Amino acid sequence: MKYIDSNFFIYAVASDTPEGHWCRSTLSRIMEGEFIGCTSTLTWDEIVYVLMKKINREIALECSEYFLSLPNFRYIDVSPEILKSAHFIMTQYAMKPRDAIHAACMSHQGIDTIITEDTHFDRIPSVK
Repeated sequence: MKYIDSNFFIYAVASDTPEGHWCRSTLSRIMEGEFIGCTSTLTWDEIVYVLMKKINREIALECSEYFLSLPNFRYIDVSPEILKSAHFIMTQYAMKPRDAIHAACMSHQGIDTIITEDTHFDRIPSVK
């Protein structure tokens, strides 16, 4: 299982760059069952909010429906225990709150691989 950061979905929808093409290709691989993807339930908020600002509400809602129906995909609930881990990650690795929550979700699920365009996850030795 691989953890998927919110920016992955935003690139897949809103970017015509090589990164955007790669994200769409990787999303197809998940849908075909090549591997299982997962993310925090907070990712939905991040994706919909950014797409509403960057594109429009209609596209954001279409993407929301698509995101919530992805095959071979799991969603991790954010519990108080995960928030405590996120706090620790913030203090140890100078992460922002949302990114610390993503890292804590990964840790609690035993996942060490993240698909992201953000390099600040490199600060955490257990994440690749």
